[in-house]
Amino acid sequence: MTESKHNPYAPPKATVDDVAVGPVLQRPNSVVLAMKLLLGSLALSFVTVAFDWEEVAADQMPIVMPVILVVLCCLAAWIYYSIWAGRNWARIVLCVLALVGLPMMFLELQATVQRAPIIAGLDLITTLFDFFALYLLFFPGARAVPAA
Repeated sequence: MTESKHNPYAPPKATVDDVAVGPVLQRPNSVVLAMKLLLGSLALSFVTVAFDWEEVAADQMPIVMPVILVVLCCLAAWIYYSIWAGRNWARIVLCVLALVGLPMMFLELQATVQRAPIIAGLDLITTLFDFFALYLLFFPGARAVPAA
């Protein structure tokens, strides 16, 4: 029996070679600054809640508000980490959440100014940090990626 040189059932053959590793991409400075602003906003939110705890937790059972705060903090950490990892959906989710929460923030801000002006100022600074970070993520951050 003669052995055939071409077996139609054999897997295709290909030469395998090492892949050249390209340069390591760095995050744009605008994204780094945006993340610092978002983390600063989160820290200021904790300060605001600590100073205004009686008002924040007035309508809730004693255990409910800390649980809500932990869940919100974990959600924010997950979204911030996803943005840091370059996930586009996370930028969009953060933008939608910020835009949806903006009218509610201004409604609460009017009541807070009368009751506690310093806390209202901290809330306003937090909101400015958030929206400036969104600007950095969507405009300079989006342009910083080189086109292929």
